[in-house]
Amino acid sequence: MPSPKDPVKFEEYKKNMSRVMKGRIPWNKGLTKETDERVLAGKRNPMYGRKGENHPGWKGGRRKDKSGYWMIYRPEDPRTPQNGYIQEHVLIAEKVLGRYLTKEERVHHINGDILDNDPKNLYVCKNTSKHHKLHGQLQKTAFEMVKNGIIIFNKELNKYEIQLKMVNFKEVEKKNE
Repeated sequence: MPSPKDPVKFEEYKKNMSRVMKGRIPWNKGLTKETDERVLAGKRNPMYGRKGENHPGWKGGRRKDKSGYWMIYRPEDPRTPQNGYIQEHVLIAEKVLGRYLTKEERVHHINGDILDNDPKNLYVCKNTSKHHKLHGQLQKTAFEMVKNGIIIFNKELNKYEIQLKMVNFKEVEKKNE
């Protein structure tokens, strides 16, 4: 099919399609939910209508989404999308606050582990901008630690590592005296 961005070819295509289809009976003429065999076949399926804990494949209502966040099955929640799942960290933050989050508020995982939904690890940001600012501050802090030798880059392993320095507490005590 030509692109709608090419109006001349698209109009020509529509005219030809109309001419070809003229006089044909539409494939769905006269079909209703009660008479369409495809709909009735679904109702004859033993799994038809079995959702949530009524489905034999039910695994407790907790799963990970494609971004790696824990999702909880809450079909009765007015904010859940069509699949009935809502992010677990949002539910926990709301429970701690005693209210729903606003549409602007975002939940930040303090330690960076999106699977760690301990209330002590969650912080509610006023909006996405404030949340991005926190991530920027973390990155800036990490680079400061690289500059100060606290974090080093291991070229053989191709990763950053914490540089652990052995501290002689007796020497520290002498310096503090």
